[in-house]
Parts: sequence; structure tokens; C-alpha cells
Amino acid sequence: MTPEELLTQHEGDAAHARHVANLALAIFDGSTELHKARGKARRLLEAGALLHNVALAHDERKHHTLGRDIVLGAALDDTTDDERAVIACLVAFHRKKVRPEAEPAFVRLDDDDRARTLQLAAMLRVADGLDYSQTQTTRIVRASVANSQLHLQLSGAHALADAARAHAKADLWQQVFGGEVLCEVIDAPDGAVTLTAPDMPPPIAANGAVPEGGLNQEAPDSARKLRPDDTLAVATRKILRRHFQKLLSYEAQVRAG
Repeated sequence: MTPEELLTQHEGDAAHARHVANLALAIFDGSTELHKARGKARRLLEAGALLHNVALAHDERKHHTLGRDIVLGAALDDTTDDERAVIACLVAFHRKKVRPEAEPAFVRLDDDDRARTLQLAAMLRVADGLDYSQTQTTRIVRASVANSQLHLQLSGAHALADAARAHAKADLWQQVFGGEVLCEVIDAPDGAVTLTAPDMPPPIAANGAVPEGGLNQEAPDSARKLRPDDTLAVATRKILRRHFQKLLSYEAQVRAG
């Protein structure tokens, strides 16, 4: 059984799944000099992206854990038990707080596979955020890395809101790779807009070891900080407020000469 066939069997949204998979692969391809992964990892990322919402029609609130169980019990073509466990972890880690130490499918893996799984999950979380609007309109014009920092140039009618969600879900990327994710919307209504992260969470060791206090530790509260659980409307308001404040600052500087 292919991932696409498994998704169809569970009445998944094929359009969203394929778009997220394409976005995840674009991130993978644009960051190869950082993660050094090869074709096998790319194939597992694609499968995990295609199946990340496989259980959504059954249980929206717990679809990430139910989806994990569906993948673990599926007879996916040309996939070993460990590879299926990696795919299952990607499904489990694509949303909510990432707690790998509490995930049996993750614990069974060796150190190299654990580290690779967290890298792929970090890519998938960002890619999923980039279709938060569920419109499949946001596209990656260019993906590149420098000093562990991922730079995404984005375009699309809903790119600003999608970028806000992707940026909020970039916490795992920051912890795994030790760098920020910069989302630049090149066709925003008022000109190009770049989202940057104000706070950096603690890093993860190369072998996938979890830092003291766990993953996804929250930064100090801020009304302007984007959060993974922000609604589309809230995230958009925060982005617009931030850039309106920047415009006011620029205006003050101009008036001051």
C-alpha cells in the first residue's frame, strides 16, 4: 500500500496532503547543506507529509496520535519497521508539543534515526503551517540556509497568514538546527515582509537527546509573540500590528530628519 492509498482509505484531504508534501520537499532540498540527508530521508519525509492528517476525519482533536497508530499498523510498500516508525513519528510530531521521550515509536529508534526524525519533523511542521489557510496557494519561491538559518521566500494570496503559522511552528527547527526560520513574503500588499523569531528555545543534542525541561519550552509571555495555537485571525492581527508599529517608527524617524 502506498501513502496515497492509505490516505484515500481514511478519507484524507489529498490536495492539502500533496501541497504540504511539496512544501516539505522544497524545504528539504533547499537545506541539504545543513542536514546532509539523502534520498531515503527525503522519501520518509514525503510519506510523513502525505499522511500527517490521515486520521483527521476520524478524530480532529487527536488526529496526530491516531494517525501515528494508523501508520504503525499499515503495510506500507517497501518500508521497514524502523522506517514506518519514523513516518509514524512525523505524523505524531506535526502538531502540538513535541515530546519524543514519551513516544514509543521514537524511543525504539537508534540515535542516528532519532536525530534524523526530529530534523524531518521540524521541516514538516513548517511546511504544514504554510498551508494553514487550507487553500494550497502559498508556494516557496526559494528555500536556502545560512548559518543554520532557514530562509523561505514565499508568494501567494494567503502567504502572510500562512507564514505566520509556519513561523510559530518553527520552534522545533530552532531547537534541532540551532537557527531561526525567516519567512519572507515577497508579494505582501504593502511590500515584502520578513518574519523573524524574537526568542530561541534550547537546542537538541545531535543524537536527538531532549534538553532539560523538554521540548517546546515557552518563551516569556508577550501579546505580540506568535504561538503555534494562535488562530488564523489572531496570527494575522499580530503580524499586522507588528508591521504597523514598524511603519510608525519609520515615520517618526523621517519626521525627525
